[in-house]
Amino acid sequence: GVTITAGEAIAEAPQPGADRPRAVDLSERVRVTTEDGLELLTELARYDGTAGIVTMPGDVTIVKGRLTATGVGGYYDRTQELFKIENQAHAVIAPGAEGGAPIDASAQTMTMARLEHFIRLEENARITRPTEVFAANTATIYFVEATEELQLVDLTGSATVTPVAGATNAPPGMRGDTITLTLHPDSHALKQATLTGNARLSQAEAGGTRIIDAGWIDLATGADGRTLTGLRARQDVQVELPATPEGPGRTIQSSTLVATGSEAHGLERARFDGGVDFVERAAGEATPRTGRSRALVLTLGGSLDSIEDSEFLDHVQFASGDTTAAAERAVYSAGHDRLVLHTVAGRPGVPHATNDRLTIDAQTITLGLAGDEVSGSGNVRTQSIPDAGDGDRGTAFFEPGRVVLGIAEDFHFLERDGTATYTGRGATPARLQQDENEVVGLTIVLDDASGDLTATGDVESVFVVEPAEAVGPAAPYRTRADTLEYRESQRTATYTGTPVTLQSGEAETEAARIVITLSAKTREVERVEWQGRVYMLFEQQYEAKGDRLTYDPASGAYILEGRPAITKLPDDSGAQCAKAIGLKTTFNRRTGEATWPARDNTRGSGSSTQTPCTASIR
Repeated sequence: GVTITAGEAIAEAPQPGADRPRAVDLSERVRVTTEDGLELLTELARYDGTAGIVTMPGDVTIVKGRLTATGVGGYYDRTQELFKIENQAHAVIAPGAEGGAPIDASAQTMTMARLEHFIRLEENARITRPTEVFAANTATIYFVEATEELQLVDLTGSATVTPVAGATNAPPGMRGDTITLTLHPDSHALKQATLTGNARLSQAEAGGTRIIDAGWIDLATGADGRTLTGLRARQDVQVELPATPEGPGRTIQSSTLVATGSEAHGLERARFDGGVDFVERAAGEATPRTGRSRALVLTLGGSLDSIEDSEFLDHVQFASGDTTAAAERAVYSAGHDRLVLHTVAGRPGVPHATNDRLTIDAQTITLGLAGDEVSGSGNVRTQSIPDAGDGDRGTAFFEPGRVVLGIAEDFHFLERDGTATYTGRGATPARLQQDENEVVGLTIVLDDASGDLTATGDVESVFVVEPAEAVGPAAPYRTRADTLEYRESQRTATYTGTPVTLQSGEAETEAARIVITLSAKTREVERVEWQGRVYMLFEQQYEAKGDRLTYDPASGAYILEGRPAITKLPDDSGAQCAKAIGLKTTFNRRTGEATWPARDNTRGSGSSTQTPCTASIR
C-alpha cells in the first residue's frame, strides 16, 4: 500500500537467495505515498529493504489532507507505519470547510503514527491555536480517525496552556507536570482537562486572576471552552480569589475540592474537604476574616469568586476583628455580612461566640460581622460586662466591670444603640444575674448605653442595696410585678402589677405601683413609694394599709396616706396593738413612734383603739 517514486533510483544487489534489492538510493523529487493519501516529499532518500525503513537526510515535507509538516532529516518505518522528522519540525493544520483559523505546531522532532492517528512533538513542543498556546517538553496530538480534526492533546513535562490575550472564549490558563486535554468534536474548544503534578489553573478577569494550585486538577467546560461546569482538585489545594466589586479577596486551602455546575449557569456548588482554612481580605480591613472547619460548601453564582453562601461543617472556628465563633455548622453570607452558627443533631457542643463586650452560647447564633448585631435562639446563655454610667457608678442592678449572666430562649443585641433584649418562651422566663442581683421576666431589655432596664411579664427582681449609715447591713429587695422600668437618669426603678409585692428583711409590702429611688452616686435607697391599694406587714405585727406609702431609709420613717389610712402598731407593752384610722399616719419602726392627725385631718392628734396584734387589718 506504499508507493515510492523518484527521478533516479540506484538499487543494491539482493541478498543471496533474495529476489529484492538490499537497498535503494533515491534522489530527485522523492515521493512516498500511502494508500490513505499521505505524501512524504524530499530530495534524497535511502530505502533499507531489510529493515523496511526509508531515511531522508535533507529537507522533508509530509502532507496529509489539511496537515502539512516540514523539517530537516527523518525516516519512514514501513513496518510500524511511522513517519518522523528529526530536526526543526513544524506542522500547520489548515482550516476545514467550516472555516476557522490554522493550527500551528512545532518542536525539535515530530513523529506521525499513521495507524494510531496521532502526532508526537518532542523537545520544546508548542501548539498554537487562535485561543490558546499549548507547550510542553512532549506534546501528543490525537486525531479523529481518518481526519485532521483534533480530539485529544497530551502535554508531558513542564506542560502549560496559555490563553491568547484578547481571544474570545479563551480557556483557563493551566500548568502541570502533565496536562491531558479533550476537545469538543465540532468546535475544537476545550471540553475537559486533567492536570497532574504541581498543577495550577488560572482564569484572568477584569478585577484579577482566579488561581487554583493542587497536586491534581480535573476540569470540564461548556461548549465555549471557557465556562467551567465541573472542577475537581486534590492534594494541597489552594484557591486564590481576587477582590471584585461584589466581594473581597479570599484564599481557601483544603485537601480536596469538588465543584459542580451547568453550561447555562457555570459553577453552582463547591465543596472543600479534609481540613479547610478560609481567609477573606476585605478592602480597608487591617485584619482578615478567617474560618476553619473540616469541610466547606459554597453556593456559587457561576464561578468560585461569586460566592453567595459559605457553609462551614464540623469543628468550625471563625474570627472577624474582635469577634470569634465556634460551632459544628456555620453559614457565612458575605453579601449580608452575617454569620449564623447552628447546632448539629448527634454532635456535641453548642454554638459559641464572643467579642470585647459579649459572650454568647445558644442553639443558633446570628452575628452581624460589621459589629452591629448579635442574635441567639434556643437555650441562650450570655456573659457581658456593663459599662460605667457616671464614673464608676453602677446601675440599680448591675455594677460596671463585672460579669452579668443572661439566660433566655431568644436574644438580640444591637451594637449601635447598645440595646440587649432577652426573651423567654412559655414557662421559661428570661433572666439576668450578677452575684445576688437578678431580674427575671418574659422580656428584659437592657440599654447598655443609658443603663436603663425594662422587664415585662411575670417580673421578679432581687437586688442588694447599700444601707443608709444608720440602717445597718445591706438587705436584698425582692420584688414581683408585671412590669419593671429602671431609668438610670432618674435613678428610679418603677414596678407595676396586680399587685406588686416587695420583700425586704422582715417587711412585706404590696401595691399597684412601687417606685424605688436610689441616690445619685451610690446604690443606697433614698426613697421608696407605694401607690394604690397599699399593704405592708412587718414582723407579723406591724401593718399598714392605704392609698400611698413613702419610706425614708435614712430616718426609718414611713408616711401612710389614704382614704382611709389604717395602721396597726404594737403598744409599749407589746401585748396589744394600736389601730389607727385617718387620712395620714407617720410611724417609725426603729423608734416605735407613731403620730396621726384627727380623722378630719385638720388639727391635733387622733387617738387609737386597742386591738389584738393577731387581728389583721388586711
